[in-house]
Amino acid sequence: MKLNSFLFVLFFGFGTTLFAQKNQLWFGTKAAYHSDGKYINDIPRGYEPFFINHVGRHGSRYMTKAGADSVLFKIFNLAKLQNGLTNQGKKWQKLNNWLLGQQNGKYAEITALGYEQHHDIAGRMQSHYPNVFSKNGHYDIWITNKLRTKQSANGFVSGLNFKNNLKWNQQPENAETMLRFYDYSPIYDSFVDSSLQKAKEDSVASFVNINEVYNSVAQKIFSAQILKYWKKQGTSIVIKNKLTKITPKLIATSLYEVYGVGLSTSIEFSKSNVWPLNWNSPFSEGELQALGKLDGVEDFMVKGPGMDLNGIQAEIAAPLLVNFINTSDSILSGKKNINGIFRFTHAEAIAPMATLMELSQSNHATTHISEYFDYWQPYTVIPMTANIQWIFVKNKTDNILVKVLLNETPQKLPFKSENGFYYSWSLVRKYYVEKLSKMGAHLDGDMKIFLQNIGK
Repeated sequence: MKLNSFLFVLFFGFGTTLFAQKNQLWFGTKAAYHSDGKYINDIPRGYEPFFINHVGRHGSRYMTKAGADSVLFKIFNLAKLQNGLTNQGKKWQKLNNWLLGQQNGKYAEITALGYEQHHDIAGRMQSHYPNVFSKNGHYDIWITNKLRTKQSANGFVSGLNFKNNLKWNQQPENAETMLRFYDYSPIYDSFVDSSLQKAKEDSVASFVNINEVYNSVAQKIFSAQILKYWKKQGTSIVIKNKLTKITPKLIATSLYEVYGVGLSTSIEFSKSNVWPLNWNSPFSEGELQALGKLDGVEDFMVKGPGMDLNGIQAEIAAPLLVNFINTSDSILSGKKNINGIFRFTHAEAIAPMATLMELSQSNHATTHISEYFDYWQPYTVIPMTANIQWIFVKNKTDNILVKVLLNETPQKLPFKSENGFYYSWSLVRKYYVEKLSKMGAHLDGDMKIFLQNIGK
């Protein structure tokens, strides 16, 4: 275990390491990536790995912009002037101030933990499939226009024992249809913002009695007197140039976000002068569950299976799946000599891709949205550094099999396997090409036009 990781276990935690492990799923998309380190060499006898097609979410990051940290900064300062902070409030004012300073100038960037996550994934990949990696091999790296994907790619490359023969690629910013396809469909935007989505989110809020949670959390941080006074006076703070009332909801949701993002700063925190305070949870297990379920429902609806496994939230990922198939074809046919393709993108790309491929935790739609967490947990699908890998192997007769991994866990695909988790490439290709065709997405199609017309 690395020293920084050791310090994290000792000092960062949630009071206890067991609490962190037990409640990790409630952190949703903010959760730090975890690999159990287990690897079973299940490569069929007579086969050798020769190519990896990969896409990964950026590593653990800071907030993308000032938000909840600034909101809490204002509320804490006001409460301090009015002597309205509890002991927990005083503690979290210090922790929030530290995070605010730590993020200054680094919003939207990955943290040291995010860099380390990708470094370790690359190291494990190279260790498991050494035939794919060599100084004489050729590798394509794809990033988006967001700095955090380049930082993540650098972390990944640092985990390899060579740096040569790497070709860096990026689509034009106005046509990033492979890795940021979700930004090019007006109808998808309307789907995300629809009243139906809001109604379903409200149903989950009611199911978990979220208002009780908001009040309970607020009362831990601020005195009953100050909360009563703020409510009576309608006390407000300025957020994005608008007066916004201080409410238990604003307090609890801001603290939940700060706490979650802070989990990504374990290495920086362990080196700071405030770590003796511990970044332990300000929430009870029940509160964290309620906040986590409410936080994850939108992801389930607009990035995951939602109410329709073949809905627009899955179709939107067609350009990425098309690219996976086309690039695999070009290598397998000998048109290109590439040993690995490694893409770095965002949660909005990984979850729809997993849904489109019908991977585990992403293959069960439901109209009973209040029960969605029984079928889909964002922590298992799109934590920070989430990834999908296609591992290709072949034998001496050039029979080609492929294994699909979601977050380094082998996946059962929706058809018969050839050998354990390995499937005939021709069968995999046929299944997904037919599925894409039914959506109007063709291997030789213009993906920007497809995205502009999707759902019409």
